[in-house]
Amino acid sequence: MSLQWADFPSGQIGLYGTDRNFMLNGTPWIALSSAQLVADPDSASFPNGVVLRHDSGPSGPPEAVRMAIPTPHQKIGVAFRFYLASLPTGTRGFLHLLTTGNSGLYGLRVRPNGGIELVKGISTILETADFPVLLANSWNHLEILADVVTGEIEVRKNGVEIAALTHTDASPAGGTIGIVSYPSGNPGSGSFNKMYSKDHVVYNGAGTQFNDFQGNVSVYDQWPDGDQAFNWATSSGATGFNLIDESPPDDADYIEADDTPPAASEFTLGDLPADVTSVRAMISIVRAFKTDGGDGNLQVGLTPDGVDYDDGLDHPLTTSPTYHYDASELSPATGVPWTPIEANSARIRVNRTT
Repeated sequence: MSLQWADFPSGQIGLYGTDRNFMLNGTPWIALSSAQLVADPDSASFPNGVVLRHDSGPSGPPEAVRMAIPTPHQKIGVAFRFYLASLPTGTRGFLHLLTTGNSGLYGLRVRPNGGIELVKGISTILETADFPVLLANSWNHLEILADVVTGEIEVRKNGVEIAALTHTDASPAGGTIGIVSYPSGNPGSGSFNKMYSKDHVVYNGAGTQFNDFQGNVSVYDQWPDGDQAFNWATSSGATGFNLIDESPPDDADYIEADDTPPAASEFTLGDLPADVTSVRAMISIVRAFKTDGGDGNLQVGLTPDGVDYDDGLDHPLTTSPTYHYDASELSPATGVPWTPIEANSARIRVNRTT
């Protein structure tokens, strides 16, 4: 699989609500610095949205809010929407690619005029788009694709290449990219709480799908909205979907499977917005735990038709509530990318396997 993670859906509350501590419960996020989950700054257009407000400590990118790429690779792509409440008075980093050991490889910094610098390491400038690429108080889709073996780097804004930032590094570091950092400045530059992002999508070059520029993609959450086949017990009531459809999560409100184990349970999902024209991939995400030290494995699958299933890994559960996730890049019914019609008819199946 090339798709590594997707987060902070535009205009929705997302997985965590405004409680950032849930980000560290089994997702790829590994460090929060002083980053916050806040209401979308464009409240008129996105009144229900929750977004990530960037932050970093004195060391800048290596001490910022960061995500560990589940499968590090020489080639990594990061797409996201970026918003500046105001332009900085000095150059500030806002997206960096780091080694698995948290050292800088490549990054993007915004200039006081809204231009963007492509840097190597943390601060060595490779290229500069010294014109207003970014303006205050507007969401723009940015995407960077970098290869630390070939040295090829390209940056796009709203699906269009920024030619001034296309670069081939003559002496690339080699190895792999292992961490994505979302700072709000450079080492020693002090705090700047004017940077926000959403629609985060991270992918690598390892697979045959989802391994190149994705364009103007958005993230969207489809929550359970009905019981298709409910065979588990509940913490209360007789239906299951309404116990697993909340954000932020309520761990006292749940469905459970004893050690028989029972048959799998399956749930319908809410529809995508009507204006969605294509689906790049789907990710199943569940929050689960077991009550003792015995065996307890969970497998989650997605189906567009109730016949063909894309089953994820067999996830061993722990006694701590933890998110588990699996990416589905191709429809199991057709072997090609999911369609909006299939996504709207999709169902999620949870199965206790041991």
